[in-house]
Amino acid sequence: MRQTRLNREETFLADFAGVHPSKQPRSLAKRNALIAAGHRLLRTMSFDEMTIGHVAQEAACSVGTFYARFQDKEAFLILLQESLFSAQIDDARQKFRPDDWKNANAEEAIEASVRFVINTFRGDAEGVLRAALAHSADKSEIWEPARRSGRELAEIIISLLSPKLGGGADEQIRLALQMLYGTLVNMILHEPGPLSLNSATSHNSLVAAVKAILLYKQPGPRLHT
Repeated sequence: MRQTRLNREETFLADFAGVHPSKQPRSLAKRNALIAAGHRLLRTMSFDEMTIGHVAQEAACSVGTFYARFQDKEAFLILLQESLFSAQIDDARQKFRPDDWKNANAEEAIEASVRFVINTFRGDAEGVLRAALAHSADKSEIWEPARRSGRELAEIIISLLSPKLGGGADEQIRLALQMLYGTLVNMILHEPGPLSLNSATSHNSLVAAVKAILLYKQPGPRLHT
């Protein structure tokens, strides 16, 4: 599975001029050390505060090592997302295999899906997403890894939930996921706000909201007596 993810990353990077693909094990190890350093730093500082010197020092390598793999900080941010989201998609495919959920009811599957999506915005993802959101206004391609992984995750969740909700539920699931993603993005931008990304109460409220959307039954016509 890890090899599949690396292959997918390299395919993506081949089309992105700002990142220099790493073929040799030593070069990959250095690149991975830089990525891990970037994730750690973005837990405690903003992307604007984080310098290439900070990243190199955290990764125990030189600034020249950074520039041998990345054209600039924006290219680095692209790969921070790509690495993070590739792992999330692999986890989702593993967790939501249809055969493993055939005995679960719709409510159980919805709750698991919503909590999984929430967690894709937390931890290392929080700092990376905040940076990508802040800089994508000027360069839309910076948000492309998040956009693409969001679509992939939505398709995995639709495959899980659609059979449990009955025919014609795909668009309803897409609507619910779009609302969930929008709320989580708002949390990232306005943390701490009325809803908190790391609050169990907020998580429970989001689960309840998505269940309400997906399990809502349109009332039938009223009978006149």
